[in-house]
Amino acid sequence: MRKAFSPAPIFLTSGMKHFLFILLALGLIFGFFQANAQNLVPAITNVLATADTANHRIDVTFDLADPESDPMEVWLQASADSGKSWIVPVDSVQGDAGMSISSGTGKMISWYYDPATLAGFGFGLTSLRLRVIADDHLPIDLQDIVDQVDSQQVVNDLLQLEGIRHRTGNLPHLEETKDSLEARLAARDLHPYRQGGTFGSYQTENVIGLASGTRFPRKTWMISGHFDSVAISPGADDNGSAVVTVLEAIRIISKYQTKHSVRYFFFDIEEAGLIGSKQYLASGVPPWEEMQGLLNMDGIGYYSNQPGSQSLPTGFNILFPTQTSQIQADSSRGNFINSIVNTASSQLDSIFVALAATYQPALKVISLETPGTGTATQDLRRSDHAPFWDEGVPAIFLSDGANFRNPNYHTSHDSVSTLDFPFLLKNIRVIVTMLAERAGLEHSATTQSNDVQIQLPLSRVAQLQMVQPELTIFPNPTSGQVHFRVTLPEPGEARIKILDHHGHLLHTLPSRQMTAGENLISWSGNLPPDQYVVALEVNGKQVFAPLVVVR
Repeated sequence: MRKAFSPAPIFLTSGMKHFLFILLALGLIFGFFQANAQNLVPAITNVLATADTANHRIDVTFDLADPESDPMEVWLQASADSGKSWIVPVDSVQGDAGMSISSGTGKMISWYYDPATLAGFGFGLTSLRLRVIADDHLPIDLQDIVDQVDSQQVVNDLLQLEGIRHRTGNLPHLEETKDSLEARLAARDLHPYRQGGTFGSYQTENVIGLASGTRFPRKTWMISGHFDSVAISPGADDNGSAVVTVLEAIRIISKYQTKHSVRYFFFDIEEAGLIGSKQYLASGVPPWEEMQGLLNMDGIGYYSNQPGSQSLPTGFNILFPTQTSQIQADSSRGNFINSIVNTASSQLDSIFVALAATYQPALKVISLETPGTGTATQDLRRSDHAPFWDEGVPAIFLSDGANFRNPNYHTSHDSVSTLDFPFLLKNIRVIVTMLAERAGLEHSATTQSNDVQIQLPLSRVAQLQMVQPELTIFPNPTSGQVHFRVTLPEPGEARIKILDHHGHLLHTLPSRQMTAGENLISWSGNLPPDQYVVALEVNGKQVFAPLVVVR
């Protein structure tokens, strides 16, 4: 009978062990870089646009590279508002556009534009900016989005927000909050601006940012949380918990390109009757925008596993008998998040529930669907989603139940220390992931060109006629002197402020009177290497732009 083969033991010397350890380490390092190289998006450099106005043609040249030399899909977008939105129609292109474009230098796309088609975007001598987009069609795992939610960042943001944010209770902190939120949008190049109206003697100022989509820029997904509190409350749950969720969405999703546009809202004066969101829908929606849906949060950080900690509105058991039974079967514990939709928004609830089950299975979700615009269930209309329901826009409302659970609601005790961070983080992960999924993450890169001037017919009023001041910084990054190009729709007194990336004021340049059109300011501030935000204030309006200092 043959004996089974048994290998002789191998005894490794210390030198052999050291050698094998080095081989193993090198293999791990190589595998690490190889795996990460597969996640790199294409690189687009040296983008230059030139206009041949006689032949109604714009040529865009560029260099293109992909880490794995994969073929790419390449296309152009055009902007008539200095890169804020990319909705100018681009058709009739020739050259290195379309599918299966390979890496290489000296690529060119020629766009034969029709002045009559573009007449809605300008009149007379009009500036256009082009951007090249390259997509290698690699998938993006939504788990990557979940994993990027940063608990320490959330805590830091909440601590910065905490404090009365009310127009009469603590106006300085309310204004500081607006500045900080606007600076965070600017740091991610999301073209922040303020919009609103009047509410008594107070000027309402919603703080808004936009990331224009690569494929469907007119179709917009939205996320919102109001930043004001009641006059006596530090407003940690109501509504700091929602604000930090929007901030995490900004921080994470702005790293990617999205097929649809994403609009980030921080609404003002919600506590006085949804004033900010109503004013936005009344006068702030761009005429070109097709609103696809809104994710709105209001109080998503309070959790209690104590029996009897969750109460219900009067008549809730009649309207929602299944949910009532579910809550009562768990001894009425406040240990779940409410996913609230109207009938027209029911798909959003299905998506939220599915994403929660996949990526945060420990998060308990109770869904509530109200018919029509929810007028029969007023307690389900108590936040900024309700005006969107009234306008027929799908919207989901995420909430911990406010006064039906949180004993600190609208009191001086609504502090960061009362929140349940594991619960809050679960909610943030699902909400940010849902926005990423709806907006359509894309493994693409974009690079903008210089501005080119074309002549458009004078007979039509421009759809995107400039109403906001514009701020351009060059060189950027800079290692020394920096120039600010300020373009104004009308004359005014302008002031430029330099803030750090947290929104703290570092320096204010002297105010100066500027003319309509372009104005140039040079500054030789001695800033250490870092990321900064430049704020331009003129005629009651503010715009922001990022500044990077290197050495």
